[in-house]
Amino acid sequence: MLVQYYKIFKELNPKIRIGAIFTYAANDSQDDETTGMSNGSFVSERVAGADDMEDIINDYNEMYGTSFSLQNFRAYYDDINLRMKKKKADMKPLDLCLVVGMFLTGFDSKKLNTLYVDKNMEYHGLLQAFSRTNRVLNEKKRFGKVVCFRDLKSKVDESIKLFSNSNNLEDIVRPPFD
Repeated sequence: MLVQYYKIFKELNPKIRIGAIFTYAANDSQDDETTGMSNGSFVSERVAGADDMEDIINDYNEMYGTSFSLQNFRAYYDDINLRMKKKKADMKPLDLCLVVGMFLTGFDSKKLNTLYVDKNMEYHGLLQAFSRTNRVLNEKKRFGKVVCFRDLKSKVDESIKLFSNSNNLEDIVRPPFD
């Protein structure tokens, strides 16, 4: 789905600066040894999604004058991380970052303001993902926005009840847009 979204965004607006992060190892084998996230590279055999990831990285290289590849995926990942956090003033930022799994937990950027979700999630993973955008920055960003393309309301309510000190969801979740 990420690849399909990527292609649609590029077709609608070819000038949009998009980064994409996903592992293309088989879904039943997502540990660090298989994905290569522990050593900076991915599995050597070509598997479904590898060519798509390579095409996306090539587009990224063209946009930013970089030279990343699947062989130095960790450097690509780190570069996207810096652009998303807007830590270096001389780096052109991304307009959009598409992710599957990566960056949904353990990633923090106060400047992110909107998370679009097209994935079934629950409990800890759901709250971690939603928290990526809910960091307070200043008067202009007092909260983040989460746009769901799936009906996650019951899972959000369950998660908040489980992990918060409040039974009053209205204290935590702002009213939805119509």
